[in-house]
Parts: sequence; C-alpha cells; structure tokens
Amino acid sequence: MFLAFAGERALVRPTGAKACEFRPVAVAAMLGSLVPSPAPSGGARPPAWTERAPGQNMEKKPFELSRVSGQQVSNADLLDDLRRVAASLGKTTVGQKEYRPLGRFDDSTTTRRFGSWNRALKAAGLTISNEVDLSDEQLFENILALWQHYGRQPRRRELALPPSRISQSPYKRRFRSWTIALETFVAYANAAEGAGAPGDVARAESEPARRTSRDPSLRLRFQVLQRDRFACRSCGASPAIQAGVELHLDHVKPWSKGGETVLENLQTFCRPCNLGKGAHG
Repeated sequence: MFLAFAGERALVRPTGAKACEFRPVAVAAMLGSLVPSPAPSGGARPPAWTERAPGQNMEKKPFELSRVSGQQVSNADLLDDLRRVAASLGKTTVGQKEYRPLGRFDDSTTTRRFGSWNRALKAAGLTISNEVDLSDEQLFENILALWQHYGRQPRRRELALPPSRISQSPYKRRFRSWTIALETFVAYANAAEGAGAPGDVARAESEPARRTSRDPSLRLRFQVLQRDRFACRSCGASPAIQAGVELHLDHVKPWSKGGETVLENLQTFCRPCNLGKGAHG
C-alpha cells in the first residue's frame, strides 16, 4: 500500500487494486494513529509505521476519590465539611448559597439531618448565618464588638468577618439599611445612661449595696471607648493603627475598693497594659 497526494486529496493504492480516495481529515486521523517504528541497524530502509498503543503519550491525571451516590454520610462528615468551607472562606459561619459550590455534600442533606441549617451550624461550633428575631441589644452588641475591634466605625462588609457573629440580613430586616442601623446604634449609645438600656435595672437591683454594677453596659462601654478615641490611655495603641490590638475597659478606682462603674471612673487600656505588662510592644 502506498499514499499519493494530489492537491487536497490523497490516493491510497493497495498493490493490485484501484486507487481509493480519502479526504485530508480522514487521512490525518489515520496517520495520527500511527507512530514510526525504530529503524533497523544500518538505517537502510525508512521506518515502518505501526499502530499507536492505547493511552500512549496521554496526559497523566492525579487520582481523585469520588463519593459513590447513595453512600451513607455520617453527621461527623457533614459537620467537618461545614467547618472546612467556613475556614476556606475565612469566616465563622457559612450560608447555604456559599456552601453549595464549595461543599462536598448536598446542603439539603445537612438541613434534613439536623432539622435546619442553623442547627447544623451550631452543632459544628459555627455562628448562625441568618438568625431571626434578634433583639436590638444583640444587634448593638455586635456593632460595638466590631467598632472596638477595628477602632473605628465598622463597614457593612465586615459583618461577614470575625469577630462579627451576625450577618447583614438581620440588620437589613430590622433597620432597612446598614447606615440606619449605625445611626440608631449611635443614638442609643450616646443617650443618657439608664434610659432604656436592657438589663441595667436588673443588675442594679441584684446588687443593692452598690450604686452601679461591676460590668459597664453596652452604652457606657461605647461612651468610654469613644471618649478615649478607641486607643489605650497608657501607651496609645489602637486597633485603627495596628491590627490585633485588643482594648479593655478598666476602673480607675478599683470596683473592689468602692469604685463605681461610671464614665469618670473608667478608662481604656490595651490588653498588655491592663494586665500590668507595661507599654504595648
């Protein structure tokens, strides 16, 4: 058999037979399946063509383990995967929409197994992604935690990052926007102490011998931090300047020695200064 090319067509003429006509694509496909055989010693004749071995010169791919459909999945597997996805996102929670493209299991399996998505998050030790019926106090506590963490007014996108424990949705449902939520929080926090702060009266009644409780309320904490510009009064460290600075409130006159929990008797310290380890390093 030999090949003869004429223009765009190829003629294949077996010995003693008429020429057969093939399109170039067919010829290319046929030639692509052949590889030259090693030439004999001396190189007297051109190399013969032999058929390519199956799989020869094919790209090697790593082995991957795929879960067989219908295989039983344990609760531990589901919870471990929730933690894995949350960690990959750098968050303390994960929503169902976020989980679907990254998770190894169907989110409906997790919801069905634990009764709800939030119950699964709790079982995994994660924060609830979209809890309903949160009180204003809970929403404000989260805002203050972020304000104290960053040393400045928190941004909406930071609700999805630690140390936030509440996502954007509850704020949008309650206040219609993040801006209104911040305005409402500031108005509440700057109001006179005792003007409707949840829990303040109960704490005062439980400690009749003292005029104030030991722990400052949310409102008082914000007022102290705001007065001290969210910076340590001893060394000046602030999370707004240096990430990771942790701010504490401390009594000027110790509460154990009769000091009251009032604005004038509270000050802001960074963690090392409050623990007596000297200036922040």
